Amino acid sequence: MNYRLYFESRKGRLLQIVAAVAAVIIFFISVSHFQTGSKNKATHKSNNIYLEEYGCGVHVERIRGQDVVWELPRQKPRGVIMFAHGCHHAAGDLWPPSPQCQTCLGLPEERRLRIAALHRRLALIGISSLDRVGKRCWAELRKDGGRNVANILREWIERQGLRGVPLYTMGASSGGQLALTLPRHMRVAGVYAQVRGVENTVLQLPKGRMFPPTVFVHMPRDEDNAAIIRGNIETLKNTGTPVLELKIHPRPVTVEFLTERSPLIDETMAEGIVNALKKSGIVAENGSLTEPPRPATEKWAPLVQPVIGDLSLTLDESHVGELVNLAWAKHELVSDEAEAIMTWLQHGGGRELDGIEDARRKAEQEGEVVWNNKKVKDSSGSYTSCQKYK
Repeated sequence: MNYRLYFESRKGRLLQIVAAVAAVIIFFISVSHFQTGSKNKATHKSNNIYLEEYGCGVHVERIRGQDVVWELPRQKPRGVIMFAHGCHHAAGDLWPPSPQCQTCLGLPEERRLRIAALHRRLALIGISSLDRVGKRCWAELRKDGGRNVANILREWIERQGLRGVPLYTMGASSGGQLALTLPRHMRVAGVYAQVRGVENTVLQLPKGRMFPPTVFVHMPRDEDNAAIIRGNIETLKNTGTPVLELKIHPRPVTVEFLTERSPLIDETMAEGIVNALKKSGIVAENGSLTEPPRPATEKWAPLVQPVIGDLSLTLDESHVGELVNLAWAKHELVSDEAEAIMTWLQHGGGRELDGIEDARRKAEQEGEVVWNNKKVKDSSGSYTSCQKYK
C-alpha cells in the first residue's frame, strides 16, 4: 500500500468534511443572525417609537376614588404635568397597552404628548374622570370644581417626593376646562389647555392671585370654542398673564402624516388607508377631507377596516379615527408643538420666551426630540436609572 497517497487522500477528504461543516455552521449563524437581527430591529423600532427609555414605566392605581396612571422620567423631574382627558376618553390613552396597563390605548396624539413630557423631564400623571360609564366627561367640575383632583395631585406629589417642583396642568376639551380650573385650588406654574375655554370668571383667582402663564391650542373651524378662547385670552392679557395661542388648521391625510403620528401604521398600511378614504369619497385626490369624518364613519370605515386588519375603528379608541379627525381640525386633541409649549411654560411663559418659535429654539438647545425611529438624547447626553426621588 502507498501510505503517502493513502494519508494524502484521507487528509483531502478530512479537509472537505471540515469545509462542509464550516459552511453549514456559517449558514446557520447567518440565518440566526438575520432572524435575531430582524427581531431586534423590530423590537428596537417599537421601543424607539414609544421612546420607553425616557420613562420609568407606567403605574396604575386608584387615589381618592379615581383612576390614576403615572410615569416618572428617568432623570430627576424638573416638574410635574397633569393630563386631563376629554369626553369618552381616559387617562390611560397616553400609554401603550402593557401587562401593567391592559386598558391603555396609546393613541397617536396622546402618546406624543407623553413623549414630550418625559423628554422635558416632567413627571406625568393622568387622572380619569369619575364618570366611567356615560360620556366620561369631567362632570364633577359642576359638583366640586375640581377639588378632588387637586387633592389627588397633592397626595401623589407628596408620595413621590416632588413637593416644591413646578406643577403644570394639561387637558383637552372637557379636560381643558379642568386644567384651567385647577389654579383656583392649588398653586399651578402653567396651564396647557386644548380646544376648550371657560367662563372668564374662572380665570379670576381668589385673594388677588395672578393666573399662571397659559397656552391655548384651538381649532378656528370650531367657531364657538374659538370665540370663548379669544375672550379668555383677552381677559388674561388684561391682567398681565403671559398667554400663548396656537391655532390648528386642517391638513391633508397623507401617508407621511399617518406613519409619522402612529407607530401602528406602516407605509403599506398608510397607502391602503389613504386609497380607501379616497374611494369612499371622504378624501379628495389632494388628500383634503371633503366632510367631517366622525359623522361619516359608516361611509369610510367598511373600506378602511380590511386594510388595517385587527386595528380598531371604534370611536375614540382608534388610531385612524383620531388622525382623520385631527386632519379635519374642528375638535380633537393635538400634539403639534407640544415640546415647545412645555418649554415655554417651564421658562415662565412670556417672561423669558417671546413665542412659539423662541420656545422651539430653546427646546432644541436643551435637547432635541426626534419622532421617527431615531434614538433621542437628553441635553445631558445620558440616562440615569429609574429611582424614587425622595
